[in-house]
Amino acid sequence: MSDTPTATEHPAPSASSARWMQGAWWATALLGVATALTALSARDAAAAWVASGSRPDAVDWEELEVGASGAMSLLALATFAALVATIAWMWHTHRHLASVRSHPSRWGTGWTVIGWFIPVVNFVIPKVLLQESERVALDAAGGPRRTLSWVGHVFWVGWVVGSIGIGVATVVWDGTVDLAALESIDRSAVLDAYTWRIVGGFGLGVAGAAGALHLRRLHRLVVAAGGAAPDDEAA
Repeated sequence: MSDTPTATEHPAPSASSARWMQGAWWATALLGVATALTALSARDAAAAWVASGSRPDAVDWEELEVGASGAMSLLALATFAALVATIAWMWHTHRHLASVRSHPSRWGTGWTVIGWFIPVVNFVIPKVLLQESERVALDAAGGPRRTLSWVGHVFWVGWVVGSIGIGVATVVWDGTVDLAALESIDRSAVLDAYTWRIVGGFGLGVAGAAGALHLRRLHRLVVAAGGAAPDDEAA
């Protein structure tokens, strides 16, 4: 009896999990754009205060920063939800595709989780694993050789740019506007932080939209690779 896992032993990710994953990425897309736009408005207000030094301009800036910080906080929640859903989906996908691989994977299933949390290489390993799953699913489909989806590359570029942008923004400035101690605020750091927020927000906006579309397609391929008909509701 063969020791090779079967699709029955390790079923494909469920349709509901795919829907949650796609929904979380769409939420990330919307909140990424919202973060970028609110940061743009807040940066303009901060620049006005930097130029004038007046308290009324500082008050206007503080009010806009409240909205900008709120958008970024919601973006963090949406991104976290998208990551959790994607990691769970990748875990089940890796196990499911073991039954249709022509040769064993170089990566153990555990890498679908820990690969996201190792600094620096977390910008490489998850992408490699997603591409491997796509190749295996395409090979299982047979027919003419098809190339990897360019949308998947856009997703990953947006993810890297967005993650770095938001990460740098939070390191450069913590978002605190203290009207009682305006003189102590590093004005150049504030403007730099907003620039990084704008870059990061738009990056995650692109990543969210491209990720939702790419993972929708990939889910259909993975389900079909195991011999089942793709679930239209999940795709």
